[in-house]
Parts: sequence; structure tokens; C-alpha cells
Amino acid sequence: MIGEDGVVTAEQEQEKEKETKPEGVFAIKELYVYVQKDPSGKESVVTIIDDNLIMPCLTASKNSLPKLRKIAQAHADKTHSKVALLHFTNREEVEVIEELLVKKVDKMMLGR
Repeated sequence: MIGEDGVVTAEQEQEKEKETKPEGVFAIKELYVYVQKDPSGKESVVTIIDDNLIMPCLTASKNSLPKLRKIAQAHADKTHSKVALLHFTNREEVEVIEELLVKKVDKMMLGR
């Protein structure tokens, strides 16, 4: 859909997606990421490490930002560094990884 001025608005794109996608289908269109910058300018994603769990401080939902902001603030306090919230909106599917054919053949041979 194109508006009167010839520009497609975000709302118009969302409406078009609703018409073409089955209900419940969700595609990630944007990401919010908390990033730490060290004194040399090198950036890294703020990450929570707990036992064997590693969780990057990122979300596709604006609703999750307040919870992640608390984590980012604690990280900034602990490391005495600045933490920035970055917003990414350009999606590019670089690679799709599927089950290897060899595994499928093995499953058929083993009856799994």
C-alpha cells in the first residue's frame, strides 16, 4: 500500500503483513542490543554469564527493554563503563542451516 504522498508507512506495511501471514506467525524485524564500549572504542554485546548459560542482552520486543535496561545498568555500574542501547532495523537473512541429509539417512536406516 502506498500513501497519498507515494510513501509506504510502517503501519501500512504491518497491515499488509497481517493480510498475507497466517495468525501467530512472527518475523523478527528489528533488534535492540545493549553494547559496552571500552576505552579503545571496541564494542561488545553486554552478556549475562551464569553457570553454563550465556545470554546476550538483546531483544526484538520493546516491552522487554525495561528489564534489560536494569541488567545493562548493573553492568555499567560493575564495569565502570558506558553502555549504549542500539536499534537495528535492517534484516538480511545470511544463511539457513538445515538438518544434514546424512543424519536423515541414518535415522531411516536405524528406524528412528
